[in-house]
Amino acid sequence: MEVTPHDRTLQLITALDYNARQIAQVLGISTRGASYKLSREKGNQFTESDFEKFKNFIENLKQAVQQ
Repeated sequence: MEVTPHDRTLQLITALDYNARQIAQVLGISTRGASYKLSREKGNQFTESDFEKFKNFIENLKQAVQQ
């Protein structure tokens, strides 16, 4: 079974222990939108673009810590 962008994004969110508000800040969406994506409500789910935003966010955190 192929791991979807939604599943990969959820893995990052779980590792960061982020809530809907924090997810919304990283993705630049509303808290409600983040909640919908977390629960797959109304057919919403995380996309490849969302995964890339989280990946870039983590890279930026790593760089900030190393400085």
